Amino acid sequence: YFTPYKGYAGWVQAPYISLGSQGPMSQAVKVAYLTGTRPTDYFKALVVSLVLNAVVGFLMMDFFWRLAPIPSSAYPNSMVYWPLFATNDSLFATRQIVLDPKLMGAAAMIALALASATPILARVGISFSPVPLLVGCYIIPPYTIMMFAGSLAGRYLIRKYVGAERWSRVRGILAAGLLAGVGVFIGIGIALLLVARAAWVWPW
Repeated sequence: YFTPYKGYAGWVQAPYISLGSQGPMSQAVKVAYLTGTRPTDYFKALVVSLVLNAVVGFLMMDFFWRLAPIPSSAYPNSMVYWPLFATNDSLFATRQIVLDPKLMGAAAMIALALASATPILARVGISFSPVPLLVGCYIIPPYTIMMFAGSLAGRYLIRKYVGAERWSRVRGILAAGLLAGVGVFIGIGIALLLVARAAWVWPW
């Protein structure tokens, strides 16, 4: 952003030197050691999965393109978000989004101060975590309100009727079950949508 570069390709295709997975790979190697797995076996499985992912990805991309053009009404997500992403990239490429180093530095100092204040406040009995505060800055109000309402319901209503110990034990299982159910229904919906779109009639 602060270079004289005037092109557009650099904003949509970054010249990665690595895959950007140093942190997750280091964590995976640590987990392999902790579980008694050889790190070489992990990397072998990773290579196999990358190859399979590339092959299946190309097949599915060809399949989707044969169903209907992209973007088109058959893929509404591409019609909604692709222009949004292109506009966002264009704003950065044309320098219409102003990045003020002073403002960025001030925000970083505030975040550092909040993070540093956590152990100090904990010593006087004040529970404060800067992570939810900072994450909340990136979430739109409807989601934060529902998360807050759900947290209140779980802490003051469900715990009262179910019991604190039992609720602490089953809430993770309940959340996992809900997410699993949502995933199953999303998968079924996508499968039905693909079957319905398979009868797409080409306009030529």
